[in-house]
Amino acid sequence: MTRRRSMSQQNSEFQCPFCRHPISLYDRFQRNYQLIEILDQSKQLELDDSQDVENDDMDSASSDDECVTVETQETTDEDFIENIVPLVFAILTALVMIILRKIFPNVHIRI
Repeated sequence: MTRRRSMSQQNSEFQCPFCRHPISLYDRFQRNYQLIEILDQSKQLELDDSQDVENDDMDSASSDDECVTVETQETTDEDFIENIVPLVFAILTALVMIILRKIFPNVHIRI
């Protein structure tokens, strides 16, 4: 036998997704509002921190005491080919296997 609730009771209560405890609409909206406030505060703190970091970067950029050099490594054609050839071979092998399985569905092909 199933129990039916009235529409007003269904709209006024939700269940907790973890413990299935009924939660009123007011409690649910109050919790959501509190979460939104916490998120807004954390975003504001992040913005404040990022502005502090930018200010620190500008201050440190003006001083010539610290100098950082960044080395870049150029990719040669040989490196590119060494990385691409196995990938192309694997893709072609997979395509051949798919085609062979479509042509011969009863034959089990193993590599």
